[in-house]
Amino acid sequence: MSNSSRTKRILDRDKFSDQFVTAIRVLRCLMIYMGIWPDKKHEKLYYLLRCFHSVGLVFLLSGEVCWLTNVEDDMDEFFATLGVACALFYVLGKWLTFSWQKVLIRKLTKFMDEDWINLENNALIPKSVPDSKRIMMKHYRTLNIYVCTIVLVYIFTAGEFVIDFFVATNHRDNDTNLGNLLPLTHSWYPLDYDQGYTVQLLAAAQMISMVSALVGSTVVDGFFVITVLHTAGQLEILGDFIERTKYDPMDYECDKTKVKEMAKRHQVLLSVADDIQECFSATILQCVTVSLIGTCFHAHAFLRELERGGDNQLIALKYGFSCLVGLMNIFIYSFVGDSLTSQGLVIGTVTYNSEWYNATSFVKGSLSIIMAKAWQPIIISAAEIFPLTMQNFTVSTDQETGTFYG
Repeated sequence: MSNSSRTKRILDRDKFSDQFVTAIRVLRCLMIYMGIWPDKKHEKLYYLLRCFHSVGLVFLLSGEVCWLTNVEDDMDEFFATLGVACALFYVLGKWLTFSWQKVLIRKLTKFMDEDWINLENNALIPKSVPDSKRIMMKHYRTLNIYVCTIVLVYIFTAGEFVIDFFVATNHRDNDTNLGNLLPLTHSWYPLDYDQGYTVQLLAAAQMISMVSALVGSTVVDGFFVITVLHTAGQLEILGDFIERTKYDPMDYECDKTKVKEMAKRHQVLLSVADDIQECFSATILQCVTVSLIGTCFHAHAFLRELERGGDNQLIALKYGFSCLVGLMNIFIYSFVGDSLTSQGLVIGTVTYNSEWYNATSFVKGSLSIIMAKAWQPIIISAAEIFPLTMQNFTVSTDQETGTFYG
């Protein structure tokens, strides 16, 4: 390989690294905006921000509840509105649940910061793994799936709200559906809609609240994805370190130091996985439950609009996309959780395949303990009910599809 090609690859790698460092900084800014960042210096400000956003999300939910009581005789409209209400309830619930986990958020953030400092300084375990940064970047590339999904959802959602709002407000007459006067369709408030400023005020409040909903959902999901992928990357680095380690019975102290580093690092990563489970257990339960319920309601509305045909096909497309968003939400959680489980099991395999037969009895005993712990799967689950694995994702979606079409 020429020097120019090698230089280009190094520059591209650094540029790629900078992109994800920037992404993490953006995530922290969004957490500050949502009043979640665990900083004691501005605790009162964060509390006010959290109250502001929670009031906005309750405002959106109240509009959905009012519209549910208004269309209780139209079952198709009722189910469609209930699907949107489920999505809003999910965003509000998981954001409030996550915002109260400041101690765990602080621990996870500190852990990731220390790891990046060690990567830059080539300290401890990363010092013995030359490809540490490449391994971490490989896992962080998975963020592309999450980022692309979020961007697509934002574009579609924003476009839908803007189009519906302008179409509704430019064709107001006595037969206008009140629910279509606002950016969030299927919402209604017990106010005088004949006054133009009332509609404009409600529309502005809904737009601000919907920004809170989108940002809040991004913050929770984004922090989960980053922490799990970071931990999975560190497990792979540890596995590489164990695999590369050579043992010399004549150098007992050196081998003892190495195996202590392995055991200590493995225990730290297991503790981090426990913190992730504790931090996101309730959030994951809400994600799986509400996403499946909301997808069922949207799927019902999707099929009904397809049966009607004509101009309703565009509406059916919206509901179909909403179903895909719900399934994609569960997929991201399951895919990321499965990657952590897989990397945890790899530790046991590489320990077994290492040159333990050249080590002393003390080292062999320590490696056996590491291997025994590694073969206990690291499971991130929804309140210890639904483990986040790709196998469970495919089973749950197959059952749901059978419910739709069976």
